[in-house]
Amino acid sequence: MSDFTDKMDELIKHIEVAQSALEAFMWKPMDSAPTDGTIVNVMGRYKDATSGFPRYAGFYEGQWHEFTRHPPEPLVCWAWRSRDSYYSWPSERSEVEA
Repeated sequence: MSDFTDKMDELIKHIEVAQSALEAFMWKPMDSAPTDGTIVNVMGRYKDATSGFPRYAGFYEGQWHEFTRHPPEPLVCWAWRSRDSYYSWPSERSEVEA
């Protein structure tokens, strides 16, 4: 019986990890997005465009901006999620990784 319980506990842990990964990957409404300058992945478009696609953006001076352009380009966004963990920004790398 203990072996069964151990296997069930392990299965539950795997399910929790999978659920957490799925939740991080799901798109969320913009009203729940962080507005403290954190760079997130958004579904958005430029103000004069008719369609949009995923891009990295942050909330700055009261609106969302894509920071891959200079100056930052304002966006109209409708969904967000955390940045993919695969990518890291140079400022977030440790001395060992650099």
